[in-house]
Amino acid sequence: MSSILHSSSNPDEVHPDQVSEPGHIHDAMPRSQKTTVLVGLLVWIGCAVYLLSFVERGWIPHDEGLLAHSAERVLNGELPHQDFDDCYTGGLAFLHSVSFRLFGTNLSALRWTLFGGTMLFVPLLYLLALRCCTPVVAGLVTLVCVAWSVPNYFASMPSWYILFFTIAAVYSLTRFVKSESWIPLCISGLCCGLAILCKINGLFAVATGLLFLLYHDQTRSQRLDTQAQSNVVRVAATAIAFGWSALVFLLLRRHLEARLLINLLLPSLTISAFLTWNEWVNGRGRLSQRVVSLTKDVSIFVTGVCLPLGCYLIPYVASGSVSDVVHGVFVLPQQRLDSATESFPPLFTFVATIPMALFLFGGWARGEADPGKDRRVTIAVFAFIGTALFFSSSWAVHSAILLSVRVLPPLAVLAVALFVVRRSQHLTVEQRETLVLLMLGTTALSLIQFPFAANIYFCYFAPLLILMIVYFRSMVPSAVSMRDSGVLVFFLLFAVLSLNQCYVAGGRFPDDEALLIRMSRASLTSRPVFARAYPEIVEIVQRYSKPGDAIYAAPDCPEIYFLADRQNPTRTMYDFFDSTENRTDKLIELLRREDLNVVVVYAAPAFSSKMDRRLQLEVKKRFPHRQEVGPFVVAVRNQQIDATSETQPDSVRPAKPDIAGNPDAANGASS
Repeated sequence: MSSILHSSSNPDEVHPDQVSEPGHIHDAMPRSQKTTVLVGLLVWIGCAVYLLSFVERGWIPHDEGLLAHSAERVLNGELPHQDFDDCYTGGLAFLHSVSFRLFGTNLSALRWTLFGGTMLFVPLLYLLALRCCTPVVAGLVTLVCVAWSVPNYFASMPSWYILFFTIAAVYSLTRFVKSESWIPLCISGLCCGLAILCKINGLFAVATGLLFLLYHDQTRSQRLDTQAQSNVVRVAATAIAFGWSALVFLLLRRHLEARLLINLLLPSLTISAFLTWNEWVNGRGRLSQRVVSLTKDVSIFVTGVCLPLGCYLIPYVASGSVSDVVHGVFVLPQQRLDSATESFPPLFTFVATIPMALFLFGGWARGEADPGKDRRVTIAVFAFIGTALFFSSSWAVHSAILLSVRVLPPLAVLAVALFVVRRSQHLTVEQRETLVLLMLGTTALSLIQFPFAANIYFCYFAPLLILMIVYFRSMVPSAVSMRDSGVLVFFLLFAVLSLNQCYVAGGRFPDDEALLIRMSRASLTSRPVFARAYPEIVEIVQRYSKPGDAIYAAPDCPEIYFLADRQNPTRTMYDFFDSTENRTDKLIELLRREDLNVVVVYAAPAFSSKMDRRLQLEVKKRFPHRQEVGPFVVAVRNQQIDATSETQPDSVRPAKPDIAGNPDAANGASS
């Protein structure tokens, strides 16, 4: 077993060279601890420097428009769900409103908030990796985790914060395993509660904690002074374990297909079968003993979960609008299951992951290692990954490498579960529990890919998968450190040189073509189509409306309200969330208001259907002065609006003459 990957550098353990000898004066910090801190500091600084180049790069307008418009409405005194339809739980809107108050009402404030969260996330990754690696390898693992996550979409999306809080919860649970103290258990629950406040998918972090407490109780029961096994406990544990899979099935039932079942349901079934096996084989103790011990742990954990949720609900309780939160958090998101969907890669893409799966998870059951064979395999692996890296600029090779890990999670979870079953007697209790905890976290958080399994959603849980694989490799007797470290370096270089250079939606980021948008509320490097269209739209909107005026922008373009600094007369962000009865009639009535002078129509909404035909005709009738700007049509009722005194965008093109002279020159999305 290699000393590089497998030697323990656990910061919680006391090493012999950390004990002072009598009569000698030692440094305040032992050498091994100095190395650990120094490597961690260098990794932290390196991540900060690297991420700085991503803070203003890339933009998906409707995503950050949603975040920014929600935060601004909170800043103006509105409550999510009560006063407007927040697509998420609402906690992130409060966080972003604080960012606006501190750093100014600008999209950059949201990105610097994400930067700060990432800088808190990096040390937790390093501390987790230290539990099975030397400081240098732990630093390498941390860099790989970071490179495969935030740089791929540097927007302050709730899923990043769910990842951050889940990693924090996992780290706290590893401290609980070591100390059995209630404090880290409560902190873990607190982190899960904060994850829920970002987005309801934070419940996956809660599921990780609860399933782990069941496994922890099974392991702890082996230390009881009894060999008795309760059939009632066995049946109850089986029901709980497979109850988890039943919940996952209920979540997926509206979109059942083979690739969804393999990618998401199979890992959950593996977890259920594993927990059931562990109870029937290793569970000990009477029903009363087990219920008391498990209830105590769950109560502390759930108390931690409820603390931030209770604080969040205080203004809703005071205003009697808790039902609005329930509807907005649990009912409205059901609309997303039909309107915002993307499937997993086709089943044949599993072929791409076979070499990686064989390398990472094959050979652990064999006996003595064969040095000659290991040397040949190492040379072959290095030759293969070197060639792949060299040709990664090819989109076909890039896609193959990405797919080799993109569909790896179900195979990885299955392999780790089998490993723990087959070799549990060779692992310490702490090793088993940490590995199982990471397996549970990977499985639960992978559900974040439903119902929108775009590549970026893999990145939202990739660090957990990476940590699980690293822990697994550290416990495999036949693992070769040099080979494992080489693979880590390969995936780091691939991420830096290829993956991080791509748009989140696919295709390479063309630095030579990307343009810098400069507006009073945004300064981002983006695709030319966005960089040219939005400043012009904002200039027109601000020319024909006054500060504080309401405009109407639809479908699915909340960014227009934010960038133009204009009011939204509706409670809607994305139109598919609005299931109001007689919605079109109400919107037509809205358009007939004389104080509404500008309408922006989007021809290519991301998720919702195009604007209703009757609504289009009403726009044509009442807003005759029109201009087409990219996929948008800006329609104006009255041209006789005094020029506003507010500062105009730095980078705009003059409005085309058609807006003032020819009402029918552009009909864009309205046609």
